[in-house]
Amino acid sequence: MPLKVNLSVVMTENAKGEKIESIESIRRPEDEMCYIFPPEYQERKYHQQLFSLPTVKKTANSLTKVGQYRNIELTIDDETAALYIDTDSNFVFRDIVLEEAEITSTRKTKTEIKKPNLDMEKLLETFQRGDKREIEEINFNIEQFEGTQKATKWISEYEKKCKKYKIKSDEEKVKGLRKYLGKTAERWYQTNLLEAGGHNWEDWKEAFLKTFKNKSWPAIRYAYNFKYLSGSFIEYAIEKERLILEVKRDMHEDVRIHLIVIGLPIEVQDKIERENIQTTNDLMGILGQYEDWRKRKETQERKIDLVKKVHPPFKKKPCTICEALNFPGRFHPVELCRNRDRNPNK
Repeated sequence: MPLKVNLSVVMTENAKGEKIESIESIRRPEDEMCYIFPPEYQERKYHQQLFSLPTVKKTANSLTKVGQYRNIELTIDDETAALYIDTDSNFVFRDIVLEEAEITSTRKTKTEIKKPNLDMEKLLETFQRGDKREIEEINFNIEQFEGTQKATKWISEYEKKCKKYKIKSDEEKVKGLRKYLGKTAERWYQTNLLEAGGHNWEDWKEAFLKTFKNKSWPAIRYAYNFKYLSGSFIEYAIEKERLILEVKRDMHEDVRIHLIVIGLPIEVQDKIERENIQTTNDLMGILGQYEDWRKRKETQERKIDLVKKVHPPFKKKPCTICEALNFPGRFHPVELCRNRDRNPNK
């Protein structure tokens, strides 16, 4: 059912002095109180569905000075209302219950604010920022992302660097990301900047992973065909399971066990009793029992290889007389050759 609401649309200013349309509060026409959005969620980018409505669009376009505002009444559909009202009819936004406040009919514009107060605000902002540097001034020691690396690992490393250098705001994280993107990834950044229309870091991270997370056929082939070659059986099994989960996280455990086992040598597969394995942990435990057997086998194979190197097997040589007479493939001793009298080399 459509819902009538009153909005307070305000022209605000960010730290860089840029003008930004914001929605400060929301209420029903019959409410005696208004409900204030948290300061970090008042900007236009967080309320795209409201700003797409003609009434809100026209109202925003009419605001020219910082501090100007308009109180408007409009009707929103069920889909939009669900973003702002929960099932108990409370005003909420992003799972945050909005704070109640008295309805005020007057508001000072920027030109009406006394200069000393403005200076004090700027002084307080400078003090709070301390020695914090702009994201553009900081150079992370991080590999440039070309779109071929593991996206999950790379974005996790980027977040660690942001934490290290105290980059906390979503806007700074998003702006800083561009600096470390290669050609292909930077084109994605420009496209997503137009599509996203904001700087919500979680949305950007989700879009990044959705685009660059390895879902190609080579990765799937490699995971499914990965086989044991040498070393620990347990290490092989752990790596095989990791590769499988990277390409199909919801794969049933039975199937994972089968794929791990068929990558083992046949003689090891035949030693494993299927009914004894219910989980991958069961499989790891059984493989651990064959580690001593594997080490003994590898030691024995090394000894055989060493003997072969010291005493290489006798290699037959073709008869040179027969080869000279154009009779190839005869491997008898030269001194016993029946064609000695016909030897053209005499």
